[in-house]
Amino acid sequence: ALPDMVDMLALSVEGRDFLERQLHDLEERLRTAEAALAAYREEHQLVSLEAGENPTIQEMQHLNQLLTEAVAERIQKQSQYDLVRTGGKDSLPAVLASPLIVELKQRRAELEREYARLQKKYLPDYPQMVQLRSQVDEARASLGQEMGRIARGVEREFLAAQQREAALREQVKRSEQEALAQKSDS
Repeated sequence: ALPDMVDMLALSVEGRDFLERQLHDLEERLRTAEAALAAYREEHQLVSLEAGENPTIQEMQHLNQLLTEAVAERIQKQSQYDLVRTGGKDSLPAVLASPLIVELKQRRAELEREYARLQKKYLPDYPQMVQLRSQVDEARASLGQEMGRIARGVEREFLAAQQREAALREQVKRSEQEALAQKSDS
């Protein structure tokens, strides 16, 4: 029975040695394959497609976020622009919040009240009435100019928001194409 145990022990040692050689060979083949893969990636400038490791995918995510913000801004600016186009300048937030507009409206209203009050006493060609009518016209013109300036600003902001959105859409498209090319190469 002892010689059988010795033979089994010798076979075990031989088996273990065989498995260790096989493991060593597999490890060597793995290192060679990994080195070849790394060389291929470097030669073809491939990067990981994982979002946290790939600058292209990170950029694409960032651009998509910027595009979402740009669309929201354009929609907000477009609603104000639509007000301008439909004659609703008085309702623009910038008009409502403008201290100069408030002051010009008050001045115009005071002059119009004064003109209406004096109209009961004097004819329209009376010198004081002519002067007051001129002041009312100037106040209206100043108010119109200031509201026009604000309206042009709203239009410029809307057009700029449209251009920014279009530019970001183009960047997103290029970034997506680059990511698809990287995916295809990988």
